Amino acid sequence: VGTGSAFALSADAQMIVASTPLEAETVDTRSTRVTGPPLVLTDAGFGFLAGDELTPVDGLTPAMQLVDPTAIQVAPDRDFAAVHLVGGAVARVPAEGDITVVDSRSGLVDPSADPFGFIWSVPRTAPSAVRAFAATGDQVDVADAWPGAAGISALAVSRDGARVAALLTTGGRSEVWIAGVVRDADRVPIRLGDAVPLGVVPGEGGGLAWIDETTVGVLSAGDGAPRFSEQLI
Repeated sequence: VGTGSAFALSADAQMIVASTPLEAETVDTRSTRVTGPPLVLTDAGFGFLAGDELTPVDGLTPAMQLVDPTAIQVAPDRDFAAVHLVGGAVARVPAEGDITVVDSRSGLVDPSADPFGFIWSVPRTAPSAVRAFAATGDQVDVADAWPGAAGISALAVSRDGARVAALLTTGGRSEVWIAGVVRDADRVPIRLGDAVPLGVVPGEGGGLAWIDETTVGVLSAGDGAPRFSEQLI
C-alpha cells in the first residue's frame, strides 16, 4: 500500500441466495446474566436479600408460605417457581393461581425452570428420564438426554432456554456436561442435542447454576468440605 492510498470500509452486508437478496431483521435477545441480590428463603420469608433487608417477590413470596421447600428456582420472568418439596416431589408455584405437584417420581434432583414456562425434572438414578412440564399440565419426555450416564445430581436450563447443563456420573466420577435444547414451533422441548463434556468435578457433585452465558457455577464436596468452582463453557 503506497503513501496516500485510501480504503472505503462499509459496515453493511448483504445475503444473497440464487441472486435473490435476503432481508434480515434485528431480533430481541434475552440476557442470560444473573443480576441483583440473591434470592433466599429465611425465617423472615422469601425474597431478594440485600444486607439485612429482604425484598419480597410479587406473588411468589406469599405463595412460598404455602409449601415446604428444600430448593427453589424462580423462572426468569418471576411468574412461577419450580420447587423441590420436602417430601421429594416437584411442584409448580405460580405468582398467580393454584400450586400443583407436577412430578412425584422418587429420587428427583432439584428442578429447573425455563423462560418458556416449562419445569424440568429428572430422577437421580435415571439421567435419560428427563421430563418437561408445561403450565397447562401437559408433560413431555425429552428425548436423547444424557446417553451413557449412570447418574445425575443436578440439572439447570440456561436463562435463554437454549442449553441445559448437568452434573453427571460417568465412569465413577462427577462431570459437567452441556447440551443444546431442541424445541418445536411452540417452544416445547422435544430432545437434547449432542451432549458435550466440559470438565471433571473435584469430589462429588452436588449442584450447579448458570452464572452468565458462558459460565456455570458448580457446588461439590471433597475432603469433607464443600467446594465451589466455575466451569467455563
